Amino acid sequence: QTRYPQNPLTQGIDDQLFYAYQQTQDWPKAASILLEKYTAAPTTETGRLALYQAAEYFEKAGDTAQALDSYRRYAHQYPMPLAEANEARFSLSKFYLFSNEQSTRRFWLHKMVQAQQVAMQQRPKASTPRSVYLGSLAAMVFANDADIAYTRIKLAQPLAQSLQKKQAALKKAIVEFERVISFGSAEYVTAANYKLANLYTTLANDLMDSARPDGLSALELSQYEMLLAEQTYPFEETAIGLHEKNIARVGLGLYDDWVKASFTALKNTMPGRYNKPEVTAEVTIDDL
Repeated sequence: QTRYPQNPLTQGIDDQLFYAYQQTQDWPKAASILLEKYTAAPTTETGRLALYQAAEYFEKAGDTAQALDSYRRYAHQYPMPLAEANEARFSLSKFYLFSNEQSTRRFWLHKMVQAQQVAMQQRPKASTPRSVYLGSLAAMVFANDADIAYTRIKLAQPLAQSLQKKQAALKKAIVEFERVISFGSAEYVTAANYKLANLYTTLANDLMDSARPDGLSALELSQYEMLLAEQTYPFEETAIGLHEKNIARVGLGLYDDWVKASFTALKNTMPGRYNKPEVTAEVTIDDL
């Protein structure tokens, strides 16, 4: 190939070299040949597949810079097929997780969420079980971010002002968790459902634990606490309803740690209905 570049026999040498590099696991050289294929025909299916495989081989070789560049180029240039595009974005998000570049990581996670949403709304045939899983994984990161921001807001006097901030954060967290649920990945639906219920439980608990206004008489304090209890009741009921929706998934064959957690929450909230230990009795032949 080097000595006789114009010879017709050189036309098939790259494929033979590529095969040899694969067999010897010489990933950098194999990736370089793939990059040349991509560069020669970037708008073709051959070019697209070559770039993606080159990124994988650079990653195998431990060449982070080249792998990042190839995955990034692929993610920008080939939004479809969705499965490979989101795999590339996911690989990028993992690199930035390891390097602790959280804002850049979330940039690519957001791209994953957006792509999955568009696919479900406009191109349902483009969605695959894997793309649904990756979209759900990414969406859960933003839902957990919203949950943390919501939990950090403490209710203080004046209550109306801090409660307004808490409720605004609640609405944002609800949107994020409901998006996870809408994607429909079994592994994330139950987790999102449980955490969604827990948002309401947290608000109810925070209301009851909030500081009382100064200067209240015993009667006024009692009336104030009754008003708080009235405010927390709808939140507690909503949480119960969401936990019951989660445990209903047992009928669909879903029983994981999050469904178990919903059962536990209901046992603590409604022990009369859900905390009923099984009673077993031994029966001998004489009893029959």
